[in-house]
Amino acid sequence: MRYLRLGTVLVLVIMLILTGWTVTKELMRDKTPPVIRAEHEELHISIHDDPSVLLADLKATDDRDGDLTDKIFIERTSRFGDNFEVDVSYVVFDSANNMCRLHRTVYYDDYTLPSFTLTEPMLYNQGDTISVMDRLKLVDPIEGDITHKLKLEASNVNDSQPGLYEVTFHAVTDHGVDVRVTVPLNVQKYDALAPQIALSDYLVYVKKGTKIEPEKYIQDVKDYNGYPIDFKLVFAYSQVDTTKVGAGQIRYETTDAVGRKGYSYLTVVVEE
Repeated sequence: MRYLRLGTVLVLVIMLILTGWTVTKELMRDKTPPVIRAEHEELHISIHDDPSVLLADLKATDDRDGDLTDKIFIERTSRFGDNFEVDVSYVVFDSANNMCRLHRTVYYDDYTLPSFTLTEPMLYNQGDTISVMDRLKLVDPIEGDITHKLKLEASNVNDSQPGLYEVTFHAVTDHGVDVRVTVPLNVQKYDALAPQIALSDYLVYVKKGTKIEPEKYIQDVKDYNGYPIDFKLVFAYSQVDTTKVGAGQIRYETTDAVGRKGYSYLTVVVEE
């Protein structure tokens, strides 16, 4: 009986020690989260700034760990708002895994919408395989080349029948910017030995109401043998209505010494 009492007492003592140790450990546990402070509640930056600028004016401190500024990271960035602003979520953890999160609005003051470019005119020989993606590019000021995001949305092209057709392309950037363009596409039967009209650009953007000077885009004109043709012998026919938003084209045409006709096209996108 005596040993039983001693055993009971010993168990109680051990339980009290363990309980005290648990309570003490819990009382000593770090429950205080760190703090992130921002010098600017709203941040205005340029698309040309290094991404580190998003963190440059932030400080993080913890009552036990001290300075945690170099531990701050960007948790997520929202899609663009109406004024090309994003909500950036910052997070930092202390050594006890306590977390602090800070949100703020960041404006890209010089952001412009993604732009399309063409490396060749939208001209295809009758019967040829039409592959627009070998010449159409889309570039976003922040993300760079996003041509891979382009999707063909609509087309009425018949490659076996000469004519003027339309193709519509659509893309969405990582920041949620919706980009769509409908451009003219030409299918013609032309001589492989026809003269070549090279332009400085094959797709340009102009503001609504702008007067277009087609001749300023002519860069080089040669016949099949590489001999130059006077620019004055190139005639431009505009099918662009700059009074309304949309896309049109300017057709350039010239004839070599033996009567072969050469063509090129400038796609013009009219913006507000």
